[in-house]
Amino acid sequence: MVCAADAQVTQKKRIFSAPSYYIVVSGQNWSPDGRSARFRGASNLPPAAAIMLSVSDFDDDGWKDYSGSLCVALTKDGFFEGEIRPREGMRFKKNLILRANFQTNLCQQPASVRPIVGQKGEHLGERDAPLGELAGLSRNPQLYQISGSYYGLEAIARLE
Repeated sequence: MVCAADAQVTQKKRIFSAPSYYIVVSGQNWSPDGRSARFRGASNLPPAAAIMLSVSDFDDDGWKDYSGSLCVALTKDGFFEGEIRPREGMRFKKNLILRANFQTNLCQQPASVRPIVGQKGEHLGERDAPLGELAGLSRNPQLYQISGSYYGLEAIARLE
């Protein structure tokens, strides 16, 4: 038999950690006429880091953009949210892709961000990885590298 006193659990401060930087995002069509979509997300990037969001659809080997780019800053506790609108003459529809990207050259980053993630994002890989880690060798599935030796993170979500 378990007594109520025995079943009490002392609340401890929960500690969260991740082996690498990440971004998570979700979104939904907000207006029935397709004129806006809402999104929310989280990241362990430095506070105030700017995340670029856009809405796209698959187009053969590339993307068809349904929106322009929108930059939003992470709050001090690592969350972001907002609303994005389609390009003029377009409407959002179901099953479009909401893309969340972080690169140091996509949005204006606060001065406090680059010393942590690197001028070109070279510190976005795993904590103990050597500098210059190639995206294809990282265990972080969100890490990518583009020309100019810029590194970035990308997460996608389906707009419902």
